[in-house]
Amino acid sequence: MNTGILAICDNDSEYVSRLANYIRNRHGTVFRVISFTRVEALKEYLKKESITIALISPELMFENIENENIQNIIILSSGTVSLEYETYPAVYKYQSTENILQKISDCYRRDNQVEEVKVLGKAAQIIGIYSPACNEENTVFSITLGAMLARKSSVLYINLEEFSVFEKLLNTRCAKDLSDLMYYFRQSRESVAIRLHTVICRYKDMDYIPPLLYSEDLRKIKTEEWINLIKKISELGLYDRIIVDTGNMVENIFELLDICDKVYMPVNTGWINTMKASVYEEFLLKSEKEELLEKTKKIFIPEISTESFSENYLENQLEGKLGAVIKKELEEVA
Repeated sequence: MNTGILAICDNDSEYVSRLANYIRNRHGTVFRVISFTRVEALKEYLKKESITIALISPELMFENIENENIQNIIILSSGTVSLEYETYPAVYKYQSTENILQKISDCYRRDNQVEEVKVLGKAAQIIGIYSPACNEENTVFSITLGAMLARKSSVLYINLEEFSVFEKLLNTRCAKDLSDLMYYFRQSRESVAIRLHTVICRYKDMDYIPPLLYSEDLRKIKTEEWINLIKKISELGLYDRIIVDTGNMVENIFELLDICDKVYMPVNTGWINTMKASVYEEFLLKSEKEELLEKTKKIFIPEISTESFSENYLENQLEGKLGAVIKKELEEVA
């Protein structure tokens, strides 16, 4: 496995421990994290080993450190940085961990010359969510499915809908979204593993990439690009399952669904929606898309009420009738 060595060096042992554990738990497949609270221990390590990135406080810097086997040095600052270290990039230590990781990521892929990060683990199962019948309910179904799967496995949720209500349902807004990850991917496919963690947010035990804010961005991205990005994330082995919640704004929805290992088609019990689902299945047969039809599972879901939205709305779906339907399906395929 070709991962970078990230050394966190600071004399505050409690701070070092918290930061190191966070990165190990969330991004341990990208960096092997080591930590030092004493200069002597750091020097001893460098006699035999190398460090990809040293995130180091001024107190642990030492003479001629630039000549040591350290590829990148980032000053972990608690305030202003003295003139002797002004040639090094610096990051303020008392800020969000994700902001610190963004700085690490920028440094790691400096000049776009970074080797592809390969991780252990098999490729993720890709689960597509698509329905011509009840698109407005797809997202609630997808989130509930993802949250339930995430209880026992690592899950990443990706939303490709136009005007997605995803973040409205979660009542949150993250700093970056899917358009940022696509931008990074277009710059360097090899950097996805280290860029991914700067974009993902979390709902319960499920990671998710916030959907695009502007629908125009979605319209401009080719299906092939989506396929390549999703496949790349899957091949990293960071997740057991990737849920792709998609609508009709993807240029060629069938090409996207073809890469999925399984496709769920939520359908409520209304007769019009049931008829739409049947017309869709007939289309797949007439278009010689039998393979896609075979891996598509139609799930009849209870009516999802949207009249009384509250902060407990998603929790109620998870523990209510919809959750029961999904739980039964997961038990049958287990």
